Amino acid sequence: MRNVLITGASRGIGAAAARLFAENGDRVFLNYRHSQEAVRKLCEELTAQGGEVYPIQADVSDSQAVKTMFDTLHSNGISIDVLVNNAG
Repeated sequence: MRNVLITGASRGIGAAAARLFAENGDRVFLNYRHSQEAVRKLCEELTAQGGEVYPIQADVSDSQAVKTMFDTLHSNGISIDVLVNNAG
């Protein structure tokens, strides 16, 4: 199982990528900036299908927020194997 972080995962290409990685059995971290409700629904959908998914809020245009996001992951023993930079 790989740890996959997808930025801009709340809809569109990011959500589609999340679905594919989750279907492959990867642990997926769904990054979002403001779309908490959309990510919550996507988490529910993917979890219901057996996926292991986690929302993680951060504005990737803010370097300190990105550092905090990765520090949080690392402090929980999580290293990212695949990064999908989709936020735009």
